[in-house]
Amino acid sequence: MNSQIQPLVTLSHNRLVTTSLTVGDHFVKKHQHVLEAIRKLDCSEEFRLSNFRQSSYLNAQNRPQPMCEITRDGFMFLCMGFTGANAAHWKEIFIKEFNRMEQSLSGRAPNQADMFAQPAAPAPTLTAKFAELEAKLAHSLETQALQKQLIASQAMVVALTANPKPKRTNPRREPVTAAEMASMRRLHAEGMSITAIAKKLNRSTATVSWTVREQPLI
Repeated sequence: MNSQIQPLVTLSHNRLVTTSLTVGDHFVKKHQHVLEAIRKLDCSEEFRLSNFRQSSYLNAQNRPQPMCEITRDGFMFLCMGFTGANAAHWKEIFIKEFNRMEQSLSGRAPNQADMFAQPAAPAPTLTAKFAELEAKLAHSLETQALQKQLIASQAMVVALTANPKPKRTNPRREPVTAAEMASMRRLHAEGMSITAIAKKLNRSTATVSWTVREQPLI
């Protein structure tokens, strides 16, 4: 940790920035861990060069130590993953300070070349930026959930296709012939059940029952 309190936001090379040292101080993180988190950010090289600039500071022994200057977009990208009540508190304070500094310098004409990449067009407030990033994260999580549901549905379709249910054969509905009637009575007389006769002759149980009980002998 840096024992010397640094301003939250400063002007460096015509850009409003904070530093990795300041972030570590206020978010209660070791400076080396903040630098490591910056190195491991999953962002494009273009974004990294535009929003994180290598710098240095002098430690208590007056020796130069590595440090990183961070733009407000870089700060949002880095600190989005910081959680907890203390982190939320300092996110709000940093956002207010970036916005305050931006408003105070809004009428200032640039007089120095930017050592970062070409500055981007004026961005919306940091609060709006955080909301946009959170919305993108929520959309990404929703997309992953839908993909999982789709995979599960596809697996179910494959399983049902591999083990199809046997098709039911509907009993014939054409008129019962005399020969069928005779067969129904004969089988029933031999002790076969009405259900078995219906299945054997592909007739409904109602037809077989009516034939063997109600239809007069021919």
